[in-house]
Amino acid sequence: MTTARTTRWAQLHAVRRRACTPVGVPAPRLPTDCELTLIDLRPGPTREQLADQVAALQAQNAWLQRQLEMRFEVLTLTVAHASFADASAVLDGEVARWPTDPYGRPVDEHAPQVAEGGGR
Repeated sequence: MTTARTTRWAQLHAVRRRACTPVGVPAPRLPTDCELTLIDLRPGPTREQLADQVAALQAQNAWLQRQLEMRFEVLTLTVAHASFADASAVLDGEVARWPTDPYGRPVDEHAPQVAEGGGR
């Protein structure tokens, strides 16, 4: 134990012996583990330093989250495009095999397409 720790230990026991409270006031709880009351000769980061570290990590996390979202969107669009292309090819193959549309009319690929919402 260092001198500072020995001094702190002696002060702790002196306070225990002298502790007195007015009638009706509960006595303060003394620590059960005296090691927690020792002076730390190598303190860790301050609250401000920890807050700065947390803010930096949150900013980095936000940047990584945006990167992940963009990559997921690109992947989704790629898969959707590939799926649409595959589905379109399958549909074209199916249409080529059918001589009629689902309503029983003959399929004529050379017939003019009617614009959406247009009349006769």
